[in-house]
This record gives sequence, structure tokens and C-alpha cells, in this order.
Amino acid sequence: MRGSVNSILNQTFGDFEFIIIDDGSTDNTPEILASYTDSRVIIAGNKTNVGLTRSLDRAIGMAKGEYIARMDADDISLPTRLQKEVDFLDRNTSIGLLGTSWIVIDEHGNESDTARVYNGPEAVHCMCHGSVMIRKECLERARGYRPLFKYSHDYDLWLRLREICGVANLSEPLYKLRIHSGSISVTKKMEQDLFAALAVVSADERRETGRDRLSVADVEGSSKIINEWLALAGIKRRKALAHLYSTWSEAFFRMGEYRCACGHVMQSLRTYPLNSLGIIIIQKLVYHFVRVALARQGRT
Repeated sequence: MRGSVNSILNQTFGDFEFIIIDDGSTDNTPEILASYTDSRVIIAGNKTNVGLTRSLDRAIGMAKGEYIARMDADDISLPTRLQKEVDFLDRNTSIGLLGTSWIVIDEHGNESDTARVYNGPEAVHCMCHGSVMIRKECLERARGYRPLFKYSHDYDLWLRLREICGVANLSEPLYKLRIHSGSISVTKKMEQDLFAALAVVSADERRETGRDRLSVADVEGSSKIINEWLALAGIKRRKALAHLYSTWSEAFFRMGEYRCACGHVMQSLRTYPLNSLGIIIIQKLVYHFVRVALARQGRT
């Protein structure tokens, strides 16, 4: 934790408020946080653990700045991260959601990979949550994170944000993302994908009708929708997940990342072979690779 906190306090850009939410920790987190005397640090504790999504919304409600930057407790922000994000958003007023490339590290801080990022509307499918900076005005218009999304709450928000503002990524890696055997992305992959599939279905509903079921339901109704979705089984669950993987495949196809598109569409068809969108993407990919092969033959 100290490494994460220090990486923010040591930023080259220093004009910020650093809101830290202690989500009902039972270890020595309060003592560690109390040791910081920097006036920019604002500590808010939850009496009980309420989860990441509600903690995020609490921090956003407390924030006074024009931009909101995210940071996870065991990750690292490189020294120029905030300065470069602020500079970009100052210059590009149409962009409301900005992420960066990131470096994957293990529990010991060893680097293993650097992510490749993209720009434009499809960027929402490959953003690192902890790296983002968002215009608070856009965040408020999108009504923030939806608390009932236990996982993939960031993906759901990105899909809603791109409907009201521009999306971009800085290609320079400015964030270190720690992934290990206990990471949520490893231990809760299926639940993550189910929530991500619900986020995609909700985006489809908004595109078709201007709103989604969750946005018009009350708390009880929203809880019912979430519980019914998580209870999907058999063919219905397979169809929902296949639609998610096909959506990702189509996004990567549009970005020209054909290998990634192939990987996701094959995952989609393995999950549900009769997935119509997956079959269409396979046809697009075959057409693309045939054209590439013919072009190479023409050159020889």
C-alpha cells in the first residue's frame, strides 16, 4: 500500500486532493494511512466493507476537482502520469474518459508485459481501470458507477460514458497493474464476464430504445434483474457470454487487431456455436485473410 500511496504523492503534478477510502479494513491499514501528514491526503473510512463500487461513488461525491483520477491500492502510478493526463484533457476538451497504456507486474513488482491501447469509441473495450482520468462533469452526467455491478462496474461505466463524450488512451505506459493468483481478474473471471455481458446487453438496449432496464428500475427492481442475470444457466448463460465475446471480437476487428479478434470469436463459438454474431465475424475474418493472401500472391 505504501508504494501505491507514495506513487501519487510523488507525482510531478502536485495540485490535487488525494481521497483514500478505507473500506472497512481489519488489518493495519488505518495505522499506515494515519502516518501520512501530507495536507493533500483525505482519508475516509467505511465502518463496514461496502465494496469497491460504493466506495468509488463515495470518493467521487467528496471530490472537488475538475478531473477524477483512479488508483487501486496495490498498483503504481508512474511519476508523470497525472501531469500527462491533465495536459491531454486540457488540450482535448471533447475527451471525457482518458486511460493509459500499462505495465503488468506480479506480487513482487517484477514486470511481465506492456499492454497495447487504442483510441476512439472501441477503446472502452481495453482500458485499465486504475489508469483512467475522467472529467467529473461527464461522470456526473453518466450518473457514476452503478452499485449493483459487483464486478465490471468500470466496463459498464465506460460504455455509458462513450455515449456522452470522447474516449482516448495515452500510448505511453504510465501505470503499473499488479496481477497475481489472488487478483479478482483471476479468481472471479466467470462472474466478471457475466457482469460484463450484462453491461453489453444494457448498452444494446440503450442504443435501441434510449435507455436500459437497470436505468429505469428502482433499487428492488434492479436487484431482481441482477439476480436473475447471475442465475442464468445452461444455454441462456452460454448465449449471454457468447454475445460478450463476439462483441469484443468485433471491436478488435474494427481496430485492425485480427489475431485478438480471432481469439475472442473462437471463444464465442466454443461457448455457443450457433451465435450468429460470431458466425458473421468469422466470415469477415476469412474474407480479410483471403484478401491478404491474394495480395501477397500478387506481389510475388
